[in-house]
Amino acid sequence: MSRTRPHRSHVLAALLAAAVLAIAPFRTDATADEPTPKDPPAISPTSEWYKDADCRLVFHAVLEGLYADGVPTDVVDLVIGKPATLAEPVKRCFVFRCDLCHAVYEAFAVYQRRPAFNGGGGVDTFGKVEIDASVKKALASDTPQSRVYAMGALVQPWIKRKLFALRMEDAEKRALMQRLMDLVQKGSQRFSEGRAKDPAYADWMFYGSCQACEAVKTVSEAMGTNK
Repeated sequence: MSRTRPHRSHVLAALLAAAVLAIAPFRTDATADEPTPKDPPAISPTSEWYKDADCRLVFHAVLEGLYADGVPTDVVDLVIGKPATLAEPVKRCFVFRCDLCHAVYEAFAVYQRRPAFNGGGGVDTFGKVEIDASVKKALASDTPQSRVYAMGALVQPWIKRKLFALRMEDAEKRALMQRLMDLVQKGSQRFSEGRAKDPAYADWMFYGSCQACEAVKTVSEAMGTNK
């Protein structure tokens, strides 16, 4: 009678089990009692704003403004927190999963990590804007309304300047502003959902829409494309 040879995978599994059993007695009691290390808390997924050309336009507007004005890093830290200090830093001044909010937030995050210019003797930005102490105080506030409006006072002029400077035919301009206003509507919906379910927004009763959205609405009204 011929004998059936064990499948290779069965042999490997048996060898692995034997190896585990052989190693187990040599574990110290301290090692055996140690809890399994936990992964760091995951940051909730953000929106995929970067896939949208209009969101990228807002991102570049804010990043350009940060560089052009030379906003100090300590002010940026007040807006989004120092790196790795907040589990969900976007919720400090922005509406979670609002595409326009995330575009603005990521511009701050990129600027926060900026390197110095090669051969620049440590220079890492362009302008030398002086941020008033009252603005810094508002950005550091525990009151959401104070820090959100202070952040908006920084970013709204940058977004407006970028949009007004675009050279487009009237039809292109209307199409762009319509797409941006669609993003504003989505952002407002995200905020309504967050205020209803997310404790981070429990004190945001003052809020109508994100500061990027407010800038878009102002430009749309000025251009007469919101009709």
